[in-house]
Amino acid sequence: MVEETPWQQALRYANRANPYPFYEELRKTPVTRQPDGTYVVSTYREVVALLHDPRVSSDPRKCPVPVAAQAEGSAEPVAEPIREALTEPTIITCDPPEHDRDRRMMTPHFVGPPQSPHVISDLEPEIRRIVGGLLDSMQGKTRIDAVDEFAYPLPVTVICKILGVPLEDEPRFHSWIETALDALDFGPEAASEEIQSRQAGGRQAVQEFGQFAAELLDRYAQQPGPGMLSAMVNQDGPEGRMSKAIAGPGWWPTAQSAAGVVTAVVPAPATVTGTGLMNAACWRLP
Repeated sequence: MVEETPWQQALRYANRANPYPFYEELRKTPVTRQPDGTYVVSTYREVVALLHDPRVSSDPRKCPVPVAAQAEGSAEPVAEPIREALTEPTIITCDPPEHDRDRRMMTPHFVGPPQSPHVISDLEPEIRRIVGGLLDSMQGKTRIDAVDEFAYPLPVTVICKILGVPLEDEPRFHSWIETALDALDFGPEAASEEIQSRQAGGRQAVQEFGQFAAELLDRYAQQPGPGMLSAMVNQDGPEGRMSKAIAGPGWWPTAQSAAGVVTAVVPAPATVTGTGLMNAACWRLP
């Protein structure tokens, strides 16, 4: 039996609650080659160097050779990712100059003068209202799920408002994104029947999400509405018009960060107070 690498051990489902000992082991060798031929880069300096290296691509279509189903020396087959479902890259999975063009078009709608320099800071009263509503919904409960009841709905509601995505469509977003992310399992168990089934579901979720995004953009192109998506799809200028679908998973890092803040300011088994969560949610607002 071939001994698993620290990266493979970190990806095992049983170790996901506490992968940090394996991360510590990985940092002892900043760049390690895995049995399937891929590389894991685990230290800050090396990661930053790669991010600034023009030879490195974010476009999955540029992968020279698909990951082998049975890599030499690997203990188990390696499952193929859902790359084939990404027929058109999003802004986070494309390279310059295409990425730079899309970013230049998006930035003014967030914080760039002169169009909308205060679009985020002006939302502070609305964000406080959303936080208050989430806290009110917890009253009378003796236990809460900090992610499902606070850390996830807070950024999703704000981002839907900024984008102009109808909030009633959010449950579908949630389902599509969770299904797609569940399919991205590259650990030693990736070749199992269960993970193969998840990958099939992930491909379907990506396709349905892409269709929804395209229909939403088409609707805004025909009838402009509120939010950033409508503004971008109707923007005519030297850069042309946006052609990318929504980068839906963008709110997940925010949800994870918010969950971390809740964990930090509310040590178990302390009682969660409205003031504590309100301060935690708003402490980084501009």
